[in-house]
Amino acid sequence: MVGNALIDSNNNIICYNMNNEIFRINANGIYDSSFAFDSTNSYPFAIISLSSVIEKNNSYYIAGQTGAMGEAFFISKLTPSGTVDPVFNYYSETTPTSEGIGDMIINNNSIIAEKGTNILKFLLSNSTLGTAAKVPEATLPLFSFENPVKQNLIYHTKERLKSIEIYNLNGKRIKNIESNGTSISEVPKGVYMVKVVFENGKTTTKKLIKN
Repeated sequence: MVGNALIDSNNNIICYNMNNEIFRINANGIYDSSFAFDSTNSYPFAIISLSSVIEKNNSYYIAGQTGAMGEAFFISKLTPSGTVDPVFNYYSETTPTSEGIGDMIINNNSIIAEKGTNILKFLLSNSTLGTAAKVPEATLPLFSFENPVKQNLIYHTKERLKSIEIYNLNGKRIKNIESNGTSISEVPKGVYMVKVVFENGKTTTKKLIKN
């Protein structure tokens, strides 16, 4: 079953289906074999479902869900030939709910996306997806850490913390951070998500790169 279809700026039809395949039909109605999207081998995580595909300036922005229970979403950029853009690559975030990204609007500086009852704004920097924030929402407490991390997770915050947990991109919790400077040397190299819960009940999720 085709999940959605759109006409891009070159009058091609872009479709995605329930098997997480994206394909393109030329303006003359012929299947475009030069467009080759590989959902299985393009990302370090399994795509559970695709939820949105749009075109901007001959590139395609896609969104979907990953994680063991669909608790993580991702946004990625494809080249005109359907391969993952090597500069933008992808952005992934684990959230408390499994609501997927819906409609998206792309401009030169940001991506505005619908997710359940929230509207998210992602800031673009040098064509790379950078920061995500709900709009509107009270400012989250400040929390940062040295990134990439080689040995110890050293973070900076003036807020009182309840917990810090590291998850892989499949949504599996792999480590609890007990104190500042905790060693994560046993964590394999790769990209992870850090979930921070503050004592005031607020949470934030940040991407961590382990070298």
